[in-house]
Amino acid sequence: IFVANITSVLNYLKSASKSTDASTPIANSPLPTPDPTLTSSWKKYTGDLGFNYDFQLLYPPNWKYSPGFDSPAVGVSNEKNAFFLLSVSNDFGCRSQINYTRKSLTTWLTLTESNILLADRSASQFFGRAKITGYSDPSANKEFDYKVILLPRSNICYDLSSIAYDDTTPQSKQFLDQILSTFKFLE
Repeated sequence: IFVANITSVLNYLKSASKSTDASTPIANSPLPTPDPTLTSSWKKYTGDLGFNYDFQLLYPPNWKYSPGFDSPAVGVSNEKNAFFLLSVSNDFGCRSQINYTRKSLTTWLTLTESNILLADRSASQFFGRAKITGYSDPSANKEFDYKVILLPRSNICYDLSSIAYDDTTPQSKQFLDQILSTFKFLE
């Protein structure tokens, strides 16, 4: 159920057609560094999602792991209001995905784009506030903090995304950043 929900949320965000006044300044932005005192007892996910590059990330022991069901993806969640999803696609240099994120994620309320280093590679980061609209259930029409990181490796694009709703605790928001900071390729 979790992956179905997060995948539905992300697919909706990528296909929504509402226009916005979001701006896209480009800057360099540092990522949080892993905090070993926080992550030392975390669970470890290692895999390649059907592609040839193994990777690893850590996630809190009380968070739920779910494999993707309709695409090469994995997700972890506190099952309430904080979600992290990693998906992989064939996209040399993430060029298509970068353009798609800039132009198709039209539910962005605010948007900042930056260049970052992740797993010793250059990546593009998009972050800001977003909102899902168009659902009959009013509880689904909530704003949230949304982060998308697109990390190219050869002809493969790694899409690392996180969602934190307003009722997400500061600790869960910190966990989302720490999950991202633990991502690495296994050589």
